[in-house]
Amino acid sequence: MEETQSFVKDWKKEKVSTLTKLIKEYPVVGLLNLEELPSSQFQTIKLGLKNEMKIVTSRKSFITR
Repeated sequence: MEETQSFVKDWKKEKVSTLTKLIKEYPVVGLLNLEELPSSQFQTIKLGLKNEMKIVTSRKSFITR
């Protein structure tokens, strides 16, 4: 039986490597579920905290795998 190779897009590889680097670089990492959070409220939070912490958003599948 022949094994098939799945094609992973370059932007996905870059996102995973960026997340991996950030997780290793910082001593504290927080994961939040923003599913029910209105975008206007999220933008306000991001603007208020941009000088205090780094906020990176990603899909759940990138983090769980």
